[in-house]
Amino acid sequence: MNKAVLEQGDVKQESQLVISPRQSGCIIANTLIGVAVLTLPRVVTHQAEEAGWLSLLLGALFSTIILFILTNLSFRFPQQTILEYTTALFSPKQKGKFRWGYLVSIPIIFIFIIYLLFTAALVKRTFGEVVVTAVLTNTPLEVIILTMMATVFFMTIHEVDALARVNEILLPIVVVPILLIALSSFQNFNWEFFLPVWPMISLRDFFLGVLLTTYAYYGFELYFVFSAYTATTKKTMYFNLLGMLIPTLIYLLVVIACIGVFGKEELDILMWPTLELVKTTQIQGVILERMESAFLGVWVAAVFTTAANFHFAAIIL
Repeated sequence: MNKAVLEQGDVKQESQLVISPRQSGCIIANTLIGVAVLTLPRVVTHQAEEAGWLSLLLGALFSTIILFILTNLSFRFPQQTILEYTTALFSPKQKGKFRWGYLVSIPIIFIFIIYLLFTAALVKRTFGEVVVTAVLTNTPLEVIILTMMATVFFMTIHEVDALARVNEILLPIVVVPILLIALSSFQNFNWEFFLPVWPMISLRDFFLGVLLTTYAYYGFELYFVFSAYTATTKKTMYFNLLGMLIPTLIYLLVVIACIGVFGKEELDILMWPTLELVKTTQIQGVILERMESAFLGVWVAAVFTTAANFHFAAIIL
């Protein structure tokens, strides 16, 4: 009888693993690709100037190391969220129903939830500003934000496996057009804007640029939550790191293209440099005259997955 109960419990636990390793990488990649793609070239060049792409790579390396640690931590505590294994870490040998680790873990989780909701609010606010400025100039900002919030709400009322499938479907739809536009923009590339490779800046300014680029990689910490629903296999680490590599490649191409097309001085005065890059890019064989309209359509999908993933993680916690 006890054996039967244990087997039922194992089946129940296995049923919670609804996110495949590939879907886990898609969630990480989709979360990272968001509003930062429009402003990142101006941010990195403001501090690191022509070496902004180098600071971007160092910021990606720092985030990848943290993600590597988080993935290994999920191997140690499978099928557990940050709330569960933080409690186990602070009270590993305590017996009984109440564990004193909750006194330490609950404030940490509360701060983490506030961070998730604040970041999601910042994403939606930036999304509204871009749409009102570039496309719907006569539409109130509140209507744009409420529309995105309603769409995100519809996503969060479903189970976590639905969120994983949506991220898996939308990732190629988001990545392929952005890569195509970034590569096509190199036809207007001017190497003089890209030199010198190491400008006359101090190490302090360079590493400050590295610190500023880390905001482009916020979102991988959602694995603290979704690891409880992810199958921990040998492929999990591979797909998670691949989920970090894809946004890094996109950001690197966009930053290099913007520096080579506009130059450091012009990037300082552009509000949305990536959007301006799209306007100057012409792709042969494409019937659309305004490529920025198609780009914004893809970008809306990227913002939606970012906001939905943050909200979903906060709701789970």
